[in-house]
Amino acid sequence: MSVKIKADECLGCEVCIDACPFPGAIIMKDGVAVLTDKCTGCGACAQSCAAEAIEVTKTEDKLAVDISEYKGVWVFIEQRDGHIANVALELLSEGRKLADELGVELAGVLLGENMEGLTRHCFAFGADKVYLADAPVFKDYRTDSYTDVIVAP
Repeated sequence: MSVKIKADECLGCEVCIDACPFPGAIIMKDGVAVLTDKCTGCGACAQSCAAEAIEVTKTEDKLAVDISEYKGVWVFIEQRDGHIANVALELLSEGRKLADELGVELAGVLLGENMEGLTRHCFAFGADKVYLADAPVFKDYRTDSYTDVIVAP
């Protein structure tokens, strides 16, 4: 799902903040509710908004695919502010073991802004290749934009 707060319709009542199950996902800025990178897109906030200033759009279901067509092991490379999370490097190391056991290649999936320099760390921890999506839209984690680029046909 995709969640959007219509700033021009927000009353600034803060009810959505209390309704959200993810602390810090909605903050107030200049009297208007704003989504942060902690928003998962669950839509729980929309039901609480009396002004109907929160729009939730369901994403269409993708067609069923034959997973036998997929090969390799992918590891999502979590990064924040241009630094790879230690857990991502640990997962690459474990992914390397799994890929070797299965006889397939290991790929890191790295999204962010100005990330090209971080790909060398992925290779150093065992990746055979790195899928890099480098654009301003990926600077801060957002479920929909990250999902769209990873699962795009």
